[in-house]
Amino acid sequence: MVISVNDAAERLGVSGRRVRALIESGRLRAQRFGRVWLIEPSALGSVEGERLPGRPLNAESAWAELLGEREAPFADSAMLRSRYRGRSVRFELDGPDIAASVDDAHVRVGGWVAGLSYDDLLDDEPSAMNVLYVGAAAYRPWIDRHWLVPSPASRVLVHVVDDQIAAALHDRPGRNAPSRAVAVDVAELGGTRRIEAALRIWNR
Repeated sequence: MVISVNDAAERLGVSGRRVRALIESGRLRAQRFGRVWLIEPSALGSVEGERLPGRPLNAESAWAELLGEREAPFADSAMLRSRYRGRSVRFELDGPDIAASVDDAHVRVGGWVAGLSYDDLLDDEPSAMNVLYVGAAAYRPWIDRHWLVPSPASRVLVHVVDDQIAAALHDRPGRNAPSRAVAVDVAELGGTRRIEAALRIWNR
């Protein structure tokens, strides 16, 4: 059995362009049939740790694309997991009343929970961590109000964003982060099912 460049890219978590570059450099064995490269799955082990080179966008550029103010490139799984890593400062937190911290008016909801409202093929995932977005000025009062603390057994991943970005998020209708930000959140969870969901949300 052989797989295509796109299948190999999905398994490795990189772009199709990266897979072709690995083939052309000789680091990934493949056979060419006409214009198509075919790869034996067993060959992927030699490049299992390969990832896309390049730096993530800075927060301002990332949010320009995530809020739809600037055109974003065609999405693939590697791009969603690498291009927007610089969009925020992240903290993993836990506390006695997570539901109240999620319902707080100062936060916007991302991740799997928000994904449910953007993609009708998703189902409830009780183990999904709460992913929230909060502005820098609101962050400290918010964690103090809800007794949130850093924790290795965290139930909340919070993205702390610039106050201008937070204002733009609050100006949007509803409590969810924009669909593109949610797609990135879901892609960052990893796994084929989640990546497929992230791409559906991104392309909606």
